[in-house]
Amino acid sequence: MVTEIADLATVKLFLRIPNSMQPNQDDAVLQILTAAAQRAVERETGRIVAFTVTAERHDGGRCELYCRELPVLYIRNIEEGWGYYNYELDDQLVNALPALSMWAFSLDNAAEGIVSRRAPGNVQVPFVRGRNNIRVDYVAGRREVPADVKLAFLELVSIWYRETQQRPGQASSGSAVFNALDTDFTRTTAISSMNLGVPDEILEMLKGDRRRPLFS
Repeated sequence: MVTEIADLATVKLFLRIPNSMQPNQDDAVLQILTAAAQRAVERETGRIVAFTVTAERHDGGRCELYCRELPVLYIRNIEEGWGYYNYELDDQLVNALPALSMWAFSLDNAAEGIVSRRAPGNVQVPFVRGRNNIRVDYVAGRREVPADVKLAFLELVSIWYRETQQRPGQASSGSAVFNALDTDFTRTTAISSMNLGVPDEILEMLKGDRRRPLFS
């Protein structure tokens, strides 16, 4: 389970900043940049660092529900609301035997967050009908960081870090310049409007790990 895309020591090594036992003056800036870069990367890829989701609500009535934070590492708990009563469902593998529980669920596709309601014999049945009556607690994230994601993350931190080293009044080569007359952004370099401030070369590096759009 991933706790960070890259630690501070790795970031400083990538930036060729001497690392020592004592924090240096750049550490506070680097911590801000790494937090911002993680958010930018995860907007493209879904969750990388483990993230706990509590009390995510879904409507009942269908055989499947779709977790909103992807990919899913594991489901902690699912409660099915029957009016005044809530029933905890058992985690049951789709091919498990003897599969006798009538109050069960299975995580069918972790990458797409697909969870099915299960009955004895692992028969797929609908969640009880209702509005926001299904509560899901789970952990999203990756078990390891893909190499291209880590490289894209480090490159993005590097680009943003170099911009902080620009002298006052010096043009930045990687950031968007706001044009007040057009009320739009002028691109000094190619920047994605879907993830503003992230150069296209970074987005290309993440393309192979990009998550699918959510429709639920």
